[in-house]
Amino acid sequence: MEKFARKRTYLFAVVVGAAAFILTPALKADTLSLVLSPTTYNVSPGQSFTVNGTLTQSVADSLGPFNGSSISVIGLLASAFDFDSAFITFLSGSSSALTLYSGPIIDLTVSPSATIGTLFSGNVDIIANDSTTGGLTLDTGKVIYTGTVVGGTVPEPSTFFLLGTGLLTLLGAARRRLAL
Repeated sequence: MEKFARKRTYLFAVVVGAAAFILTPALKADTLSLVLSPTTYNVSPGQSFTVNGTLTQSVADSLGPFNGSSISVIGLLASAFDFDSAFITFLSGSSSALTLYSGPIIDLTVSPSATIGTLFSGNVDIIANDSTTGGLTLDTGKVIYTGTVVGGTVPEPSTFFLLGTGLLTLLGAARRRLAL
């Protein structure tokens, strides 16, 4: 009798373990993910640029509104930065798709007085309420982007040489005409 009870206990443990293994993905919590593309930027003083990205969730349930979302810029004299208008429109609503949003996330304008060679970084943090779980807050965490302020193109010395010899030729031709 004891041998039968052990087999029954073993069989019960196997069935419960298999059920837990099969049901675990269904009980898995939703996660919110933000991928920026590209994550590195080279910009000139006074230039505007846009940080693009794709916001996804792991389980297709209703998310929104997206409150408490934030952006930051560190080490850059940004004359303006804010969420892109299309992204702001998205943040005010809710969605149940796996790919929640794909497109421009942030619009930045580098200050004209930014120093060439300045390194900058920033992060984007998107926070949403998961309405199907009674208000569980989902957070992408701080997704980083970086960049460098670069100068305009500098002409090569041969360009200056060609320009100089062309100007000297023109001056020589004008002097001869006026001397005649």
